[in-house]
Amino acid sequence: MTDCDVWDAFGDDDEISDVEDPVVMEGVSFLVMNFVKHNPQLRVSQRFVATTSSVWKDALEQRGINLSQSAGPCDAVILNEEDNDAFDILKRVIPGGHLLVISRLSNFPTQYNLHEAVWRKEILVAMSEDVKLWSIQRASCPININSCSWKPTYPHTKKDTEFHHERELLEEATITRSAYELKHKTPSLTPHGIDQAVESLNKNGYCIIRSLLDVERCSQWGQAVLNDFKSAAEILLERDLIDLYNPQDSACDPQTYRELSMREDLRLDLRDGPCLREMREQERKECVLIPYNASESHVPFILSSKREGSGNSCLRFHPNVIEIVRKTLNPTITNLFKGNFGRFNFDGGGPDGSPQNLRVGPMGGIVSLPGSADQAIHADTPHLFETIDCLPAHYINAFCLGAEAQCIKDCYGFSTGATSVGGTAFVHTSHKLSFTASLENGWTTTTEPQVLQNLVRPSLKIGDLVLFDCRILHFGLANTSRSVIRPMLYTNMSQAWFHDPKNWDEEKSIFPAGNRGKANKLGS
Repeated sequence: MTDCDVWDAFGDDDEISDVEDPVVMEGVSFLVMNFVKHNPQLRVSQRFVATTSSVWKDALEQRGINLSQSAGPCDAVILNEEDNDAFDILKRVIPGGHLLVISRLSNFPTQYNLHEAVWRKEILVAMSEDVKLWSIQRASCPININSCSWKPTYPHTKKDTEFHHERELLEEATITRSAYELKHKTPSLTPHGIDQAVESLNKNGYCIIRSLLDVERCSQWGQAVLNDFKSAAEILLERDLIDLYNPQDSACDPQTYRELSMREDLRLDLRDGPCLREMREQERKECVLIPYNASESHVPFILSSKREGSGNSCLRFHPNVIEIVRKTLNPTITNLFKGNFGRFNFDGGGPDGSPQNLRVGPMGGIVSLPGSADQAIHADTPHLFETIDCLPAHYINAFCLGAEAQCIKDCYGFSTGATSVGGTAFVHTSHKLSFTASLENGWTTTTEPQVLQNLVRPSLKIGDLVLFDCRILHFGLANTSRSVIRPMLYTNMSQAWFHDPKNWDEEKSIFPAGNRGKANKLGS
């Protein structure tokens, strides 16, 4: 979208001569400005707004904004205070979208029963002698307010201030998609969305992208993880007297195996198994990037800098994921790349500024069982050097849900973020040495004010993506549910020259050799 396109969206005085209400005019301008701020590469004609008011319809049409008549998602909804039957139209507001309400009251109307966990603070957009125009924005990413019951309020602050501070941190790190993108199920972000994700990874150490991944594919991978876990649990109980469901009652302690590693009691990392291999075989058939060797389907793959991602990939070869990671790992801020003559070595193409090859790990799953506690806070990889605050990332993890998180919902069906199955918490900006070096000796997650003030607990839905710099402080949240086993899918991506020292290939195998390529459909 050009600068001309952006400013043309505001229209001119001649175009709006029929719309004399200054509150309406200011309201439409408010929406346009927010649309442009959200994503200047989407035309205003690609925005969808729903309203029951004929005056607003005329003003919106004159600006070129789509009036949404169907039941699909909307970037904004406009209501009059008298609209009593607002349920069907209000539930269409997308994450990050706006609700505008025209009211004669001095405060924002309360009859809509908007849940504070779903919506941000209301603001006054415009007013006349008779009416006020209020706006309230749906939060881009909800907070898992059921987690971290030990989390105290900040010193000298109130609990609601703490909540809104955490929400603003998440707003910084979350990329939402427009109603147009969701309606048309576009499988990729705009270039602006890509740049937002890269900027957040560099600045905050993580980013959250809403509704990017294929939900059905995520579910299939998640079910494969659960099936392999259940099969592994049966084998270990029968063969080694190890009970993964009740480790305190096991005759033997769980070990690290070729396919599975315990993080702590009731939380484990499952990276291989018959069902996962079936999924990888299916991925190989659909994704021409992968030269397949059945004996190596569980090992990382080196993706050449000349190869793009594949639109058929659920996560690890998704074109947007590959592009975001490449741009984060290979920033080109200056022309200094021209002096990197060492890139002529090792079959390199010389100092051309192209991204380096990418090491892409296989899909695996973090399985959290009911009763698992909050994980110890940690970083997954060290800084390469300790003399510079924050070099470009060299190792990034991608997370997504393998099953819906079963969050509590409000009366409109919006997630409040409250779930008992856990998730992952991050310490905002803690990928920087200047942050972690300032922590007091002997600090803990529950006592260090700087950690508590930067702690975020994003509540995801299936199809959402989290990318994070592996230097950031983070931890898995407790699964306090009674019966839900939660699979979190992951893949690791790094510079090709970086080697993660974790290697389980020499460990004892769980699955018999003849069963490693044949899936057991237990639990499907």
